Amino acid sequence: MESELYNFGTDAIIITRVSTPQQVLNPECSPQLSDLQKYAELYGFTRLKTFGTTESGFLREDSKVGWNLVTDFISKNPTFRTIIVTEISRLGRNDEILMHIKNYLIENKIQLIIKDINFELFNRFGTIDQGKDIIFGLYASMAAAEMRTKLERFKRARKEYRKLGYSIGGKRLFGYERICDGKLGKKNTYIPNPKETDEINTIYNWYLNGIDGDLTITSIARIAYESKARGFSKYLHSRRNVNKCLKESAYIGYKVTHNRIKNPQYWNYKDETAPKYILANSYECSYPQIISDTLFNDVQKKLSTESTHFKVSNNILVDKSRKHTTILAKILRCPVCGNFFIADYRIKDNYIKHTYRCSSAKGKLFRKCNNTQTISMVMLDSATWAFIKEKVEVITSHMNHAKQQIDIESIESEIERLNADIKTFDERIDAENIIFRTTIKSSKNKDKVITEYERNIRKIENERKNLERVIQGKEHSLQIALEASQSKTNIDEIVRANLDKIENDKKEMYKYVHLLIKSVYPIHSDKRYTVLSITSFNNIDEVFDYQYDKTDIPLIKGKKHDNTYYICLDKKDSNRIKGRLITDNLIIFNIETKDFILGESHYSIEDIFNIDLNEGDPTKFHELQRSVEALQYKKLTFYDEDNTVI
Repeated sequence: MESELYNFGTDAIIITRVSTPQQVLNPECSPQLSDLQKYAELYGFTRLKTFGTTESGFLREDSKVGWNLVTDFISKNPTFRTIIVTEISRLGRNDEILMHIKNYLIENKIQLIIKDINFELFNRFGTIDQGKDIIFGLYASMAAAEMRTKLERFKRARKEYRKLGYSIGGKRLFGYERICDGKLGKKNTYIPNPKETDEINTIYNWYLNGIDGDLTITSIARIAYESKARGFSKYLHSRRNVNKCLKESAYIGYKVTHNRIKNPQYWNYKDETAPKYILANSYECSYPQIISDTLFNDVQKKLSTESTHFKVSNNILVDKSRKHTTILAKILRCPVCGNFFIADYRIKDNYIKHTYRCSSAKGKLFRKCNNTQTISMVMLDSATWAFIKEKVEVITSHMNHAKQQIDIESIESEIERLNADIKTFDERIDAENIIFRTTIKSSKNKDKVITEYERNIRKIENERKNLERVIQGKEHSLQIALEASQSKTNIDEIVRANLDKIENDKKEMYKYVHLLIKSVYPIHSDKRYTVLSITSFNNIDEVFDYQYDKTDIPLIKGKKHDNTYYICLDKKDSNRIKGRLITDNLIIFNIETKDFILGESHYSIEDIFNIDLNEGDPTKFHELQRSVEALQYKKLTFYDEDNTVI
């Protein structure tokens, strides 16, 4: 039977309303505060601590400006065992937040006093009556319902204002200024910014008709560079912003927003399985028109995939669509910088001009690699497939040997851990964005802040790319292991049985090339010869490394290495390209001297083709007789289908 009164002490926490989140840490004096102080004195409390909340109460249970400020204070000051508020909405207007706060109060036996309804969570014996629990839940539901009604009313009003062309908060759209027209409660409306309007019309015309009328100079990157060079607004110095401007429908007087907001489940409640951003309310917005409908529509057509399927560049029809399957994508690498080659699909006078080139040598303005050479796509793809047909049995035998050493579960765990690290890059970028937004407002040297921000973002992105390359390599190894574990048939048997199908289907060929080939480097190419370094599968054999211990006794250590071949192509007759394959891993091609080295001996590319591979007399064998094989080069036929322009 309850007979002993429970003492909550004489120290209390007052929670009152403030105007802004910044005042939560240091609430200013308000009528609520003085009223609650007098109320607390009547209850006999002698020492008070004040916290402030915004109109919506504590929005986040774990925010640094939220409820945890109160709980942290209580944990460090255990004599404060009572909380006083004017009404329940001072704690929150969300059911989940209020239930969380109530559970905390019960678990830690913290008294809650709500002044306006004369409510006490615990009775005088320190227990909770069933009726009190019901009353708290009822008022919590009423507070949440009131907030939902208020938000819906505000959303409806904001939707109508924007539809009428009034500005309701948010960033200023480039091209416009905000002014107060004295209507609708002195709300802001939009007017065109003359300087920015001229710049927008200029970049639209540049993209459509070329910079200064030069149709070969229409790229978004070049437009951003020209905007900076000609002193346009800083907003247009970014390729991203130029691209946004070219798609901005507000410039023709009307747009529908497709807003996204931070997902509270991820940001407030730390649920990492939830998406970071979710769709928010969309609005119809009216703006003063600053470009013509015709100009806008013509630019959109050029931006669309269908319209940019082909464009004229230097009198060559260039395919700009993404319909193609590029056989050596993410396999063909630049011998100078190591980055991937990319594909250019071009047709001139009904003749195929498809080529590969280094992705870092793109353009003259932003070039990062000096290797500007382009190499025939048809030739490289055909040579790589000829190699696979020649060596598929050898490659798969190595793979079968190596797959026994591959621990699928271990690789999967490694990939999972590395993919988890990818999330940290997003968090670092978010942190940089917060720092940038905070410092740019108060900094006197804004250019320095912008430069440092862009440098930090580039550094993070480069680190992400390096990690993605590591993950890609592990996924390649895992793919090989899974293919082998799920199939009882060797890959070489599949290739042999389906040659016709594979050689007439790019997607099928892409699959087997990526399964069997690790990398291809075009290490030399001139008018006559092309040399490729091709790695079929990594870490399959051991090279013995001879070393000596302290007693001069030789030690033999096994060391894994890549299985690398050289493909030599003689293009003297482009219709009858000859191929040779060098299979000895001890032979190395010297890029500077442009010859092959074996020990102390040097052999030119011409020497490789001068070897008589049909010689049957061992006494007349060339030194490389057993290291060089004929490669049956044959042009892939499915490129003939690309020879028709629609």
